[in-house]
Amino acid sequence: MKKLSALLCACLAALLFSVVLTPALPANAYNQFDVGPELLSAELVTPTTVGGGDEVRIEWSVLSTRGVAYSAVSLATGSVFSPETDKVLGQYDTVVTGRDGDVVSGTTSFTTGGSNWAPGEWRVTDLGFFDEQDVYGGAFEDSPIIQALPRLQIDVGTDGDQEYPELVALEVDAPDEVRQSDVIWFNWTAREASRVTALSLTIVGPDGRTYQAQGFDRLAAARDGDLVSGSLQVTVNNFTWALGDYRVDSLVVEDEHGNRSPLLTAADSEALAAAATFTVVDAGGPDVTAPELLSAGFEQSTVRMGDEPDINWTIRDESDLDDITFLLEDDRGTVYKMRGSAGDRLGEIVRGVAGAWLTVTPWEDEVPKWHGGEYQVVGAELTDEFGNVTTLTPDNPVIAGLPRMIVLAENAPIPPRTPSPTVTATPSPTVTATPSPTATATPSPTESTAPSPTASPSPTETGTSTPAPTASSTAGPTDPSTGLPVPTQSVAPSTQAPTPTPTSTTSPAPSATPPMSSPGATDAPPQTPVGTPTVVTVEDGTAPEAGDQGKLASTGSDTLGPGLLGATALLGLGAMLLLMRRRSHGE
Repeated sequence: MKKLSALLCACLAALLFSVVLTPALPANAYNQFDVGPELLSAELVTPTTVGGGDEVRIEWSVLSTRGVAYSAVSLATGSVFSPETDKVLGQYDTVVTGRDGDVVSGTTSFTTGGSNWAPGEWRVTDLGFFDEQDVYGGAFEDSPIIQALPRLQIDVGTDGDQEYPELVALEVDAPDEVRQSDVIWFNWTAREASRVTALSLTIVGPDGRTYQAQGFDRLAAARDGDLVSGSLQVTVNNFTWALGDYRVDSLVVEDEHGNRSPLLTAADSEALAAAATFTVVDAGGPDVTAPELLSAGFEQSTVRMGDEPDINWTIRDESDLDDITFLLEDDRGTVYKMRGSAGDRLGEIVRGVAGAWLTVTPWEDEVPKWHGGEYQVVGAELTDEFGNVTTLTPDNPVIAGLPRMIVLAENAPIPPRTPSPTVTATPSPTVTATPSPTATATPSPTESTAPSPTASPSPTETGTSTPAPTASSTAGPTDPSTGLPVPTQSVAPSTQAPTPTPTSTTSPAPSATPPMSSPGATDAPPQTPVGTPTVVTVEDGTAPEAGDQGKLASTGSDTLGPGLLGATALLGLGAMLLLMRRRSHGE
């Protein structure tokens, strides 16, 4: 009987130990918020001595709960004591070959060659990966895995790609009479064996002012043999455009090996000389209309100190934006700012990001310091380049619909990566332009007018404007780098339909709504289409939609069931032990 009592005591102690430890175990041992792919192995599977035009291929495996979107390898030659050259390659030639649980395998490859390759010894300094949610991970030069990769001896010679792309055709696709907010597409075709990675096109107007076309998506460019096709676009977005004829003035194109063409003009290129002109008949007057916020949403509403949270926004304005500021308030009444500007434009629709680092440098004492806790978006100020300002208050439907931003301590467990809902306002009447450039660079844009019912001004939003300054030369934006989309999530519409429309001295001008898939808007994060009047509100206490995991990683409540079960078993064993001890004394 004493042996049985000892056995029961041991079982009781083990059960007690397990019940105490169970709530302390992490809910998710490999958290998915900002933990990118982790490099497990890398192997060079091609010869270490290569010439111009040869392929270099690295096989790798990474730990990643999500798929790998693409990877890139960084190479360097030289040292701190001699000229050092760096290259980032392979982002277009990433192939995922398999998955075993959370272990993803694949290859990253690139070819040597080009006028800016230096013969000699090259070393791998970085092997990086982006997963399907654009979270970065990888290994740097101090990693044992990277250090174990052999050095490459590259003899470029003359057989690598040292030719810059040759422009074959350029088509200008524009309305017969271009007006305010119209989008002009430039569809190009170049002859190039490698990839075209940069293309910049300049147009000139009757007054000699130049504008630059933007929006070339390198990943979406189509290929037919050695012919590569793509599109650029430019918007007539303010009254500084002179009325009259515009023509293509010059073009520069570059391939993935750094072979860059000289500045091509109509005198140098038959394709440029044959490109059609377009005529601007109405560029509008001075912009006196305040910007209109169409939608906004946190990229991640639960973050940690040291992170940089972002609010993705969509705004309608015929001019460029100078400042976009969202105001957040903590539980002490202190107001903080998340700021942004510029953005990617198509017609009157501009998309961009406002953010802030959750740290403050010592010399910025006048700026309130962030801390752990909850922050509610209480307003926003939208300013365009002509000084037109829209001030949004907490009653604005978009502002009111944004969730609280929860800031955790810097050493807190990483919260799950889940984008918060994008809140969309009811748009005012718009003119929808639907250009659809194809892979063969022959788009056929159409224009349709779809007015919605007149919206009454909301008392919760005010817009003020100032007289326009003297017109000045406007330089076109540069070609944005390619980025991966950020997922957004819609929220069920409410039965009421508040209509935020900024009050200003003039009614909002018609605008061009970007197509769902256009080569000019691929670099911007996807947003809820603004052409569909959808009013969305988020109320406190509303259950999240399916798939929404926008909550803290764990509060311990998910282990309540095991804890109660352990406590019940503990009481049962105690009672049994007491009963058996009494029986042993009775014997």
